[in-house]
Amino acid sequence: ITNGEVEGVETGQAVTWHAHVVTGTQDYAYEWAIRKEGDTDWSSVGEDSSSWVWTPGSGETGTYNVRCRVTDKKGGSGEVVWEDFEVSS
Repeated sequence: ITNGEVEGVETGQAVTWHAHVVTGTQDYAYEWAIRKEGDTDWSSVGEDSSSWVWTPGSGETGTYNVRCRVTDKKGGSGEVVWEDFEVSS
């Protein structure tokens, strides 16, 4: 996944994440999720799309991991995690 190599944003500032699939059989299903540092569970975000726009709100400052899991038409899957994305105020 990529976001244009942005390492962090301020609350209210949008960042667009993109997933680039290089193997597998089309069509693909995309699952986006975030996990705040210190949390154990992932929170589902976005839609079934190769890109996701996140505009963190004022209560979302902190360090996050962003995950995209992709499943192909034949059921093969993989995921990538972007670690330590910073949201500041």
